[in-house]
Amino acid sequence: MILRPVISEKAIELADENNTYVFFVPKSANKITIAEAVKDRYDVEATSVRTQIVKGKTKQMPVKRGRLLIKGVRSDLKKAIVTLKKGDSISLFEGSE
Repeated sequence: MILRPVISEKAIELADENNTYVFFVPKSANKITIAEAVKDRYDVEATSVRTQIVKGKTKQMPVKRGRLLIKGVRSDLKKAIVTLKKGDSISLFEGSE
C-alpha cells in the first residue's frame, strides 16, 4: 500500500526531529491501511497518520508547427505523513550524511 518514501530535505528533517516519515501512497489508501502497511513493511508502530493530496501540475508543450501549445496535466499524488511511536525508527532514512 506504500508506493515509495519521499526523500527531500524537509522529509529528512521531519524524520530526524519529530520521528515522522513521509510516503507516497495510492489515492485509494486510507489512514488505517497506511498504518498497517507501515507496520508490515518496516515493523514499527504508527501513532498518527495524516494524508494530503498534492494536485498535479499543468504543463504546456510546444508543437513543432506554429505557436500552438498542448496543455497536459500531471497526475495527482497522495502523501501520507506517519508519526512513529517513541523509540521506533526506519533505517531507510538514517545514515544520509
